[in-house]
Amino acid sequence: MIVIDEIAYKSKLKPVSPKVKIGFSLLSMIICIGFSELYVSLATLAVFSVLCLNYSTIGAKGYGKLLLVPTAFLFLGVITIIFTKQTGSSIVAVELFGARYGISMESLIFGLELVLKALATVSCMYFLSLTTTMTDILSALSDLKVPLMIVTLMELMYRYIFLIFEQYDKIKIAQLSRMAGQKNRFKQSGQIFGVLLLRVLQKSDRIYEALASRGYAGEFKTLKTHYVLPPKFCICAVLVDVFLILIGIWSKL
Repeated sequence: MIVIDEIAYKSKLKPVSPKVKIGFSLLSMIICIGFSELYVSLATLAVFSVLCLNYSTIGAKGYGKLLLVPTAFLFLGVITIIFTKQTGSSIVAVELFGARYGISMESLIFGLELVLKALATVSCMYFLSLTTTMTDILSALSDLKVPLMIVTLMELMYRYIFLIFEQYDKIKIAQLSRMAGQKNRFKQSGQIFGVLLLRVLQKSDRIYEALASRGYAGEFKTLKTHYVLPPKFCICAVLVDVFLILIGIWSKL
């Protein structure tokens, strides 16, 4: 089982209706992006980080590692944004091809705002994924009249993620037991991915045959789960969004 999915199954909010959690996460993300203010991004990131740590079992260290993943990509992207052609004062500057390039205070602040906004929206999605299982999310999307084809494709993709990881682990263990002393890592990786592709294709055919033999006709029939709607969480969600809106209005003044 994928670690994030395992954490979602152990979350305190697992019994809560996924529709409420999806609505809360999306609305907060829209508020953050809509106001596009530094303080709103900071507040969103802080609030949803606290919610993730409080309602899930990931822990501060694990949550920090999750945030490092998008941060690495953001850092590479922001460098090209903050390092621009300079005509006035700048913090750091170099002469290239007869022009002056560097980092100004304005570009640095803009890059910081962009990073915080991206991390804030990611924290909203982390809250949803750490407290809601993929099965519940797909069930909620189906109830919200999302096209059946999209939901079914998401279900199949979700299933095949586990399939790929399962086959990869088996091939990796088998290879290590036979070639523990081999130093050519590139050759090992090529062999692993080559065998993995064949195994996954074979397994996918078997899964489809199994589905067809059980009457699969393009839709997965599942039992509806009974969810709860605790007033405490609903009040918390409303207060958080109101708080973010008030910060956004204050920032615009």
